[in-house]
Amino acid sequence: MPLKLKALTKTMIETVQQRDEPPRPPFGTCLRTSGTQVTRKGLRSWWTMVCMRRINSSGLAAPVGGYSHGVATGDELLFISGQTPESTDGSVSPEPEMQLRQIWANLKGVLDAARVDVSDLVHVRTYLADRSHRSINAEVRRDVLGAHEPALTVVVCDLFEPGWVAEIEAVARVPASS
Repeated sequence: MPLKLKALTKTMIETVQQRDEPPRPPFGTCLRTSGTQVTRKGLRSWWTMVCMRRINSSGLAAPVGGYSHGVATGDELLFISGQTPESTDGSVSPEPEMQLRQIWANLKGVLDAARVDVSDLVHVRTYLADRSHRSINAEVRRDVLGAHEPALTVVVCDLFEPGWVAEIEAVARVPASS
């Protein structure tokens, strides 16, 4: 590459880097950013929309420890944090079926806060404390989801609290009208 072209390319890259460092928007706001990228074929214009909003349900125990019940993104996805068997008062039933029903009630609370429902779930990940709970887990999940069949992952592992039977996290689509 001739020296002049190298210098010009370096100057273009530095200019693009200086001009196109968009400020990070405050959480919960949208920001349209644009710029130019240097590629092997020349300059390419781009733009993107950065948008995230926290979803916290007043019907659930308040999130503590720096997280949200869910986060909706500008690309119409809702990421739901792992829901646990704790009720709003912090109590946990000793019965596995009741724990699973409470977890699904908590998850539905986040969906309600985002104005979507279980038919919008695209992926569900269940963490089970013991393999022996897989049948009751499947039964409760079928009761809640009905005919809807999102992508599903079930992992058997240790959980944060020894008395918990499961924790469930999910991803849902958020239609543009929500």
